[in-house]
Amino acid sequence: MRALALKSAVFELTRGDEAAAELLIALPVDEMTHAVLAQHNIVTSLQVRIGVMLPHMTDLEEFGYELDDYTSRCYAAGWGTPNPRYWVGTAEAKRRLITLSDAYTGAGIHDLGRRHDFTFGAGELLAA
Repeated sequence: MRALALKSAVFELTRGDEAAAELLIALPVDEMTHAVLAQHNIVTSLQVRIGVMLPHMTDLEEFGYELDDYTSRCYAAGWGTPNPRYWVGTAEAKRRLITLSDAYTGAGIHDLGRRHDFTFGAGELLAA
């Protein structure tokens, strides 16, 4: 929510510039932002109630967040130092994704959950 608040502030200060409001945020934080924004009815009613747009342009996303960049300095001005557990730099985020991908691949899941090797034939279900 704080990342969305920062994006909203930039959106307001730039008179609706969605590209400017698409701040570089840490990958784990971006994933949670998507989860929040997927709750369409809640987000829509929240925006109406508080009178603030919560912009997020997935097609403009770039994953280049680094510690002490513009976004983290804005965050720190509002709430203090971003939690390093979630606000990780790009290199660490990529390292974590590789670790996760390797674990998934071992279980037959590929492309970070976008494909799998599972088969669901009727014979397999009956044998189980």
